[in-house]
Amino acid sequence: MTQLAVHAREGRYDLEEIRQIYRTYGLVVLKAFHPPGIRADVRSILERRLEWARTTDHILKFDIYPKADFLLGDLLAVRELERYDYLFFRPELLRIVRGLLDTPELIYCGDSSVQFGEAARGFHKDNVERYDGSHDDWVGDYGLIRCGFYCQDHTVHSGGLKVRLRSHNIATHLRGKIADVSTECGDIVLWNMRLTHSGNNKKLRLLTGLQLHPRLEMICPSFLTVPEQSRRISCFCSFARPGSHAERYISNLNVRAADYKEYFRRARKPDETAELMRRYGVVFRQPNDYYGEIYRG
Repeated sequence: MTQLAVHAREGRYDLEEIRQIYRTYGLVVLKAFHPPGIRADVRSILERRLEWARTTDHILKFDIYPKADFLLGDLLAVRELERYDYLFFRPELLRIVRGLLDTPELIYCGDSSVQFGEAARGFHKDNVERYDGSHDDWVGDYGLIRCGFYCQDHTVHSGGLKVRLRSHNIATHLRGKIADVSTECGDIVLWNMRLTHSGNNKKLRLLTGLQLHPRLEMICPSFLTVPEQSRRISCFCSFARPGSHAERYISNLNVRAADYKEYFRRARKPDETAELMRRYGVVFRQPNDYYGEIYRG
């Protein structure tokens, strides 16, 4: 069995162990990063935020994903999460991300989000040039990492992350061993944004060791699969090191304004975000001039 998880020892994770797993497979799981005492409160905060968002034009809906709600605005816009360092800004996690990206300077460009419910399935990568292996996006180690936090169990329940192991070094989504990533509420997953992955996996009731391709999951009858533990709530945040990979990624967010503009307009105001990032020792790169223009905290 592939070992993707790392446990802390006296509150600190072994960076070399993390590096070895991350560089080999393209991702790593930090077990029990957030302590049990905060997990129910984080879920409650996000559920209340969802109810507020439904009355204030802060929800994005798609007809093709009727079970999903996409919260508009970044994680920093959810002020109640500040007491938990917005899930992804604890010094220990920032130390690890700096170590994996091999940089003293981390960039945050507003790329964080909260999703509720079941949405898209399908293998994809998150970098800009996904399939041309001669492109600069595939030169050297990729300079961006995505972090994920799931507010429910995905060790025996459906709804978690599915990946193709080692695919962060392959410019195609068709290769790499398929694996469902086992996470419990409190874990943090970090993955290279060139890694092929899919959300909302389905676990089988029988043949529990069999991990389906997302296309098969979409047609698999529900009576053959394990349900989710509770409605899926997932949080994501991206960090970058300075360089051409980061510049291209940030520019691409603006090329895809139809997808991202309403998120950014409702993000935390730029001056507040910049001050928060200074506190955390992270550089804020404002991606566009409409960032935070209709923020309502």
